[in-house]
Amino acid sequence: TEALVSANADVAANTAKVGITPAQADAIVANGATQRNSIFFTPSQFDHLHSREIVNGYYQYILTIPPSNTSYANVTFPKPAGWENATSFDFTVYWSATTDLTNTWTLEWGVDTYTTSTTVAPNNSTELTVTPNGTNNLQITTIENATPFGGFNLETADLLTAIVGRWNTSANVNTGNIIIYAVRLTPNF
Repeated sequence: TEALVSANADVAANTAKVGITPAQADAIVANGATQRNSIFFTPSQFDHLHSREIVNGYYQYILTIPPSNTSYANVTFPKPAGWENATSFDFTVYWSATTDLTNTWTLEWGVDTYTTSTTVAPNNSTELTVTPNGTNNLQITTIENATPFGGFNLETADLLTAIVGRWNTSANVNTGNIIIYAVRLTPNF
């Protein structure tokens, strides 16, 4: 018992030394529990279109999206704890273009929810027209406050699917490949 009292006194003394009160420490912990916990997906986690290539002198997994047709890849993952109360998502794509053309391309993206009893995973998505800013420049495109598709219900969902790719529309006029390096999904509460 004396050791516990001494240890607690040491913790209190050290907390005072760093300049926060126990109440402030509790508030930091509580706030951290409600922070937006993003998930990053690398191309190797997607179901297809990925390859291991030398990019800037290093082997990396990338998704290569050709210009000629609609191409997309999915990654399915269990619903993270705490996401059942999310009202929307920020969907961020890290990408570059293989040509120096500033012609637009059409980013296909989506987030779906489903249960383990769903026989076919939903595959709903939408498009966004994007303009490259040069060849091989890392670019970051974020769709903020996006709502998932296809009967979105995070409370009952067991699994989520993120979709990323290229849609063949009239705005998809860039003649080069689009390289996707990563996708980040961030819930908003």
